[in-house]
Amino acid sequence: MLAACTGRSKSELPPMPESGEGVIKVLYWNEEQFMKDYGSSFNVKYPDIEFEIVSTAFTRDIEVSQIICSILEMRQICK
Repeated sequence: MLAACTGRSKSELPPMPESGEGVIKVLYWNEEQFMKDYGSSFNVKYPDIEFEIVSTAFTRDIEVSQIICSILEMRQICK
């Protein structure tokens, strides 16, 4: 799937180490929810892979506040 996103015929990802150990950085809104949705199932097959979750939760808050402020600006309440 990643290869399809890049438009190239093969993946840009480095090969998995032979030891089967490593860290995968993931962009997701919540670490606990990621582990419930995907991480735990993945770790059944690859138990030595760790996930580093980069939370997007704060970006949601920023986006929501920007949208609210834009609406209020249109109504000349927020400046």
